[in-house]
Amino acid sequence: MSQPARPRWQPQGPASRCIIGGTYLGWLNCTPTSFAMAMEKATLGRVKVTGCDVRLYTADTDGGTRLEQCQSAASHWGVKCDVYDAGNLVAPSWVAEQIRSGRGFVIQGNTSALLNTPYRSTGTGVNHAVYVNHVWGGKYGAPLYAEVYDPAADGRTAGWGKAAKGPQTWPWTRVLAYMAQLKPAGDNSSVHLGPGKAYCARFADTEPHVHLWSGAQRTSPFPDKQIVNHRKPVGESAMRLGPSQDYEIAAMIANGTQFTAYQYKPDGGDDNGTTGWFGNHDGNRWLHESDVIGRGGAT
Repeated sequence: MSQPARPRWQPQGPASRCIIGGTYLGWLNCTPTSFAMAMEKATLGRVKVTGCDVRLYTADTDGGTRLEQCQSAASHWGVKCDVYDAGNLVAPSWVAEQIRSGRGFVIQGNTSALLNTPYRSTGTGVNHAVYVNHVWGGKYGAPLYAEVYDPAADGRTAGWGKAAKGPQTWPWTRVLAYMAQLKPAGDNSSVHLGPGKAYCARFADTEPHVHLWSGAQRTSPFPDKQIVNHRKPVGESAMRLGPSQDYEIAAMIANGTQFTAYQYKPDGGDDNGTTGWFGNHDGNRWLHESDVIGRGGAT
C-alpha cells in the first residue's frame, strides 16, 4: 500500500493566533483549524488556508464553531465535504472504513478521554475537534491505529503538564473513547454522546490505491463506479466477504445502489456460469459480475 498524502499540521493556539474584531479566538478554533488541514489533504495541497482564514469566513466570533459553519467555509474554497451530526449520525466503524479507503475526517469529541494519556493536549476535558488522516491494522471497520492531527497538540508546557506534539499515532480505541465523550449540548452539559455514534465531516478520497486479492487486477477505469442490478427480479444482490459464493454474505445491496469497484478477479467462484467478481478497495466486499452494470465507466 502506498503512503497516504499528508497535510501540514497546524496549531490552533495561542489565543493570539486568531484575532477577529478584537476577539482572541485561537483556543476556540479547533474545528476551523482541523478543517484547514483536511482541506489541504483533500485537494493535495491546492488549497492552503489557516484555521483563522476558515474562522473569518464563518463570521462567528462567539465561542466554538459547528461543523456546518466550517462546511460552508470549505465550499467557499471549492472543497466539498459531507457533515454528519445531530439527526444524521454515523457509526464509528463506517468512519474507519471511509478513512481506510482514503478519505480524511474531521472528528469532534471531548478531550476528557485524553487526560492522563500521552495524547493529552488540554488542561481539562472540553469538546474538541481533530483531523484524522489515516488508519491501519486490525479489521476493516476496526483498525488498530489512527494518524491524528490534533490542533491543540503543540507541545506547550502548562501547569497540568506538557501537551502532546504534532501529528500522533492514537490507538483506534482512544479515538472511539474521544468520540463517545463528546457533549453535544456543550461543555456545561453532563450528557455524553456515547459509543456507536460520531460527529464528523468527511472529505474526498485522495488515495487511489487498492489492496488486491490474490489473482485480482485493478479495474479500468480505476476505480470503476458501477450500479447494482441483480439479474433476477429480487431487487437486491448479495455482497460477499470474498470472490465466491462460498464466502459469507456481508450485506444485501439494493438494486440501483452505486458500487465503486477497485479490483476485478476473473477466476473467482462460479456463479451462473461465469467466474468474474468485482471487489472494493480493501478486498473484503465482492459482487459477482452479473450483479453490476455500467462496468468500464459507462455510469
